Amino acid sequence: LGVMLELRKCQLTLERIPHVKDSLYSLDTSALSEELMAPRGEDGVLRGVRVLIRCNAGNVYWAMVQPGSVVGNLLVSASETLARSEGPYTVEFHPQRFQQLAMHRALDAPMAEGMLRTVIPDMSDSGVPAGTPTDEVVESLPASLNEGQRRAVASALQVGALHPLVVWGPPGTGKSTLGAFIVWHLVQQRPTNLHILIAAPSNTAADVLCSKLARLGLDKDQMLRLNALGRSWGTLPDDIQQFSYYSLGDDGRPAFSV
Repeated sequence: LGVMLELRKCQLTLERIPHVKDSLYSLDTSALSEELMAPRGEDGVLRGVRVLIRCNAGNVYWAMVQPGSVVGNLLVSASETLARSEGPYTVEFHPQRFQQLAMHRALDAPMAEGMLRTVIPDMSDSGVPAGTPTDEVVESLPASLNEGQRRAVASALQVGALHPLVVWGPPGTGKSTLGAFIVWHLVQQRPTNLHILIAAPSNTAADVLCSKLARLGLDKDQMLRLNALGRSWGTLPDDIQQFSYYSLGDDGRPAFSV
């Protein structure tokens, strides 16, 4: 409800909507950024929302926020027919509730309660849970990782560890690098019959992890980059396109597929 109320403040009127390329358009949201004093885009309140654009003739176009958005300028994907419409345009923002509904349903499922009882450690009997990394394992990891990162990787690699590993740190402290090293080492331990799902809160964050794993040596037979169906192919970095599947739509443009 709070998101819906905040998004109501984000309605605006634009005289023109520049067509960037293909199905990508640029929305000038500088007035909103100044009014609400909050960053907009993939890491702000507009991440994951649907954008409703109504042109002067009354035609309605739905758009999705894309990577590449910055403060004051939103990059969205919409039908190419929007480029032939005329302003002024009214722009509204609507929450995409699918992700929230899916998370709540997962937490409410009976299976979730049993899983939490299994993975949350009981520290009442002993001071150190099973799977604590030994100094020998820590010392065997690459010197490019700092002490904290090496201990975190070693904890994740411990056989028999039943409890979740939580790594916290402010931006720029190497969490993405740490995650990539953990996945890479797990793949080295079990080159076959291993399935790992890596999730990130934004397209950009997932792209960064995919790029780091590619530089560590994973190839397209070992890694698949799953993209939101609403994402535009044009926003995908060149170095990870080989890890994504796509098919040509009816209009001849590439669209993500599974």
